[in-house]
Amino acid sequence: MDKLKKGMYVRCPIDEEYPELPRRFALGQIVEYNELLCEVKVRFHELNNQLSMTVLYGINNIQVFPINEVVHCEIYPNIEVKIKSSIKGSIICNVDNSQDEYYYYYVQYIEDGNKKVNVFREDQLQVSFSGSNSFPIFQLKNYEFHNPIWYHNRQIVSGALHTLKSATFGFETLVGSRVFLMPHQVDTIVRVIGETPCRFMLADEVGLGKTIQAAVIKKGLEQRLGNMKVLIIAPESLVYQWKNEFHYKFWENIPVWDGESYKLSEQLIFPLEKVNTPEGIQVLRSKWDLCIIDETHRLLHLGSEYSIIKRLSKRVSHLLLLSATPIQDRRTEYLKLLTLLQPEKYSDISELRFNNLLEKQTYLSGKIHSLVRDLDDYYTDELAEDYVDELEEIADELDDPILEKLVSNIDIDSKDEGLSAVRLAIAYIAEHYQVERKIIRHRRKELGDKLASRSLEMVSYDMRGADELFYEYETYDILLDYLNRFDKNNVEFKRILLSAMFSSPFALMSVLKERKRVIIGDANNSTTSIAGRSAIRSLEETAVIAGEEALLNRLIQTTNLWRQANALELTRLDELLDDPDLIKGRLVKVVDYIAESLSDKIVIFASWKETLLELEKVIANKFGSESIRSFYSGMSDQELQQSVDDFQKDPKCQFMLCDELGGEGRNFQMADEILHVDLPWSPSMLEQRIGRLDRIGRDKEVLSVVFVSEQTVETDLFQLWNDGLNIFNESLSGLEIALGDINEQINKALTTNIRYGLSDVLGIMQSSLEEMRKKVEVERYYDMARQLDESVQEQLISLINKFDGDNGALLGKTMMSWANLAGLHGTNGEQGQVTIFRPEGISLKSMRNTLLIPPFNMQESHKRAKRTGEVRGTFNRRKAIEREDLIFYAPGDPFFDAIVTNAISSDLGRCCAFYQKNTGINWKGFILTWSVSIDPSYLLDRDQGLENLVLAQGYIPLEHTYTVHGYDESDQAVDEKTVRRILKSYNDRYKGEHLGKRGNGRFKQFKEMFPADEWLPKIEHMYEQSYNDVKLQVSKMIDMKRAENDFQRRLDGMRAANLYFNKNDIDDEEEITRLSHIYYALLQGLVRPKITLESAAFGWLVK
Repeated sequence: MDKLKKGMYVRCPIDEEYPELPRRFALGQIVEYNELLCEVKVRFHELNNQLSMTVLYGINNIQVFPINEVVHCEIYPNIEVKIKSSIKGSIICNVDNSQDEYYYYYVQYIEDGNKKVNVFREDQLQVSFSGSNSFPIFQLKNYEFHNPIWYHNRQIVSGALHTLKSATFGFETLVGSRVFLMPHQVDTIVRVIGETPCRFMLADEVGLGKTIQAAVIKKGLEQRLGNMKVLIIAPESLVYQWKNEFHYKFWENIPVWDGESYKLSEQLIFPLEKVNTPEGIQVLRSKWDLCIIDETHRLLHLGSEYSIIKRLSKRVSHLLLLSATPIQDRRTEYLKLLTLLQPEKYSDISELRFNNLLEKQTYLSGKIHSLVRDLDDYYTDELAEDYVDELEEIADELDDPILEKLVSNIDIDSKDEGLSAVRLAIAYIAEHYQVERKIIRHRRKELGDKLASRSLEMVSYDMRGADELFYEYETYDILLDYLNRFDKNNVEFKRILLSAMFSSPFALMSVLKERKRVIIGDANNSTTSIAGRSAIRSLEETAVIAGEEALLNRLIQTTNLWRQANALELTRLDELLDDPDLIKGRLVKVVDYIAESLSDKIVIFASWKETLLELEKVIANKFGSESIRSFYSGMSDQELQQSVDDFQKDPKCQFMLCDELGGEGRNFQMADEILHVDLPWSPSMLEQRIGRLDRIGRDKEVLSVVFVSEQTVETDLFQLWNDGLNIFNESLSGLEIALGDINEQINKALTTNIRYGLSDVLGIMQSSLEEMRKKVEVERYYDMARQLDESVQEQLISLINKFDGDNGALLGKTMMSWANLAGLHGTNGEQGQVTIFRPEGISLKSMRNTLLIPPFNMQESHKRAKRTGEVRGTFNRRKAIEREDLIFYAPGDPFFDAIVTNAISSDLGRCCAFYQKNTGINWKGFILTWSVSIDPSYLLDRDQGLENLVLAQGYIPLEHTYTVHGYDESDQAVDEKTVRRILKSYNDRYKGEHLGKRGNGRFKQFKEMFPADEWLPKIEHMYEQSYNDVKLQVSKMIDMKRAENDFQRRLDGMRAANLYFNKNDIDDEEEITRLSHIYYALLQGLVRPKITLESAAFGWLVK
């Protein structure tokens, strides 16, 4: 026995029912050692200081134990600790070969806002009484058998948790987020999260979740580096989308700038439009650790703002630029974006030098384009020899020994005709030969059929005039004459009035009244509800033209007649719905459409709140107030959230009315279709609308129903979006960065000929977009080529399927298998998709038995569920995404983490003995469960973070390893494969008997059958043999030669690419040197992995 010393942690018996044969233990720290009395005084710590250990667990804070009753015990990895009584941290792993009988640990902690890793001796730490790491062999030797049901369920928890912890860094955060898991997202996180400094441009095509990826990267950096000051800059129209994404998917509240909040918050969302203001300059001058900039490509057309952000980029350590996918052929724009990302690297590069880099990239893109495009025809068209020829030509051009070797390894006579080797060579080129590796581009085409298709239904109508007492046509005609009087500098003013015209007379009237207020100088009666502050600003800043008041009065008079006609038509709703041919106005046509679609959930968009207010009244009167909810500006956060909750979960709520605020990040994926009462004048805004339904994870097509007036400017606008951009049938994939050109063409058309100018734009736009699509297609295939390394893709997909398959069954089994045993009995609701925990389902006796520490930070959960007496959530990812009021039981949720942590650190379930009848064989023996992980100490000793473990992804087994050993010679003669098969069946469906049950004589009988003098040597021999067997298995599973070759290939690939692009950057050389040190540490950790015994069981199988 180790000599006990003050400060050591010991395993102490607290079993009141069987004090002579204890199986309940707690972890305590020796505060006093009395050698004379052969006893120790022990303190039990409770880190949160919110529990009465005496009341709940029957544990006094200070207790005295005889020395022979306590055992020196390790602390479980990943357990929370306190250093110096106040600093919180967590155990990474133990340090081998301590010299003074104390245990030492690598501990990660935050001090002064910075994350650090240091080695601490156990007497410097405070650890919870439930944090012991009991050794299963010690339990086995002492006949410390727990009920096999504990063993069975802990196996489920530990297996899932081991996979989660062994997966790539950041994957655990992604699994716990309310997002559908996709390989491209995991790929981005793997590539980004380990970089120091972390400076990347996320340039995925629209709809692939750049915001989510940035959020996960932010959380990963915080895990790595500790508390950070984070500034998020986004266009004003998107700031609340960012707030919502963090709030609803990560349950993190980040304030939006309100003029002073930056003084109060470590994190801030700031509008892009305000960076060039005194307040903005003050905010940006603050010290920020991480800056995330959304819609970065907008800065290309904003000179002053671009310069300000460039200066910010030079000051901030970590930078994430979210941008439309750059098109390299637009070279000036591409260089400006690169300069924002890496100002020291690109600010002074000459145009000739940059063009030379791009020419080299263009050569490769052109070659790779056809190679990737034609892969599907590799066998049918017998292309193997052609591929070898093309790749040999590229290898000669690049003069890269690594690529030459990859190409020479292509064996067209092999079973797959060399296809896997071809794919690897192409992936190598695309991975290493990029002008800038810090730009990450994923393409929608990578997801194949995982994205929903889009479709369109257009509802057109002719404007009715004074001859039918409707006055819409006259209003339109007079409006165009009115707008034609303004000069070319008033494009935004023209857009605002046209937008209101094609929405409703109620919207147009509000704008005209606002303009009238400006003309007559009435500054006190602003109608601030209309279309946001930018519209008000445009109406106020547009100069008054000669004779405008008379023109405006005439327009107001005609608009009022149109409005009255609309109002009258709305009162005749029932009559008109019976005879739709009599309908004249847009709003009644909308109601007529939804009346024919009463089985569907429909999101109804309009740019103008005034339009929505009229529709809201009509729909509520016609279909009932429970059928409709609204989501528009002016509503409180609570009202908005209630609307979302009702629409998401109430089948009676069929219609959601939204202004453009509804396009900001909320998930209306459960809706069947989207109805556009009017059309935005921005394709980005239209994409935002459609994106509320067209999200990753949607199965059914996204139907857009668009209302358009015939033979008007609106007809031309619709044709631009439909025939030009095809936006209703496919996303703006890869073309977003060119939308500024389209906007300029529209502005020019409205300036030159407001009535017919837009119709001339279509032809020009179509020809330029067609040329651009061809260039984007070439670049798209080059980006896609990176994904052709099948080994990495397969592991990512395997991980995703494991945790997302069968509607979250694994997450459910992981938590519930232990929760029920630990005294938390949940009930199912909503057809089994929701699990509810209520006070009456809690067993304090079971909680006491497992030492379960309930989570204390559940306030947010109760707030969202709008219940304080219960916990209500789901394991189903789709359900969690659709229902923001439900807790998502997954890693990161306090409830989930508390239960899983209790299961993994508990003594219960680590050792058992069972008896199983009707197995078909006679066998008795030991079953050991092992986990294998890369030893992180080699990284930590070199001051390299744990995030670098991602670079070794794919070399360590993600599943547990098992060994079985017969008890005596007759047992060892039984076929091991048969034993394993039967044991697996036993694990899948537990029906065994508990051989260690105390109180009925069975346990005494077992000890007599297996006396200590026979039992202990058997265990010693078995353990030694099992450990050696696992080492041998692991050495075969870890392909060290492949790891060495892969690591070397990555380094050589970087060097070869630098030579090809004539790069001599010090930063690149330093990065190669840093990576070489990291790869060496990883190889050491793979050569000597951590092999940990998770559990031990004695099994007795009889025929």
